[in-house]
Amino acid sequence: MEIEKYKYSLSVGQRIKSLRLQNGWSGETLGKITGISQQQISRFERGINRIDVESLAKFANAFNVDIVVLLSDYDKTIYDKNIFIANTLII
Repeated sequence: MEIEKYKYSLSVGQRIKSLRLQNGWSGETLGKITGISQQQISRFERGINRIDVESLAKFANAFNVDIVVLLSDYDKTIYDKNIFIANTLII
């Protein structure tokens, strides 16, 4: 059971790190944007600390993505493409 908790924390952390690097941001830069310390961001990214909902919302806002992107295995490129297609169909 404890391994499963770590697996999910690590998965979310890896998604945060991936998005941070895609944006060319350091942990310090992301910290300034979110108000979360660089040390805490590092712990989240490594799956050491479990992330709370408020922090998830801050990261989602910083990356301009829905929280579901942080919680799933979606690739941001695929997500953006699907949003574009959905918006095109609405118009």
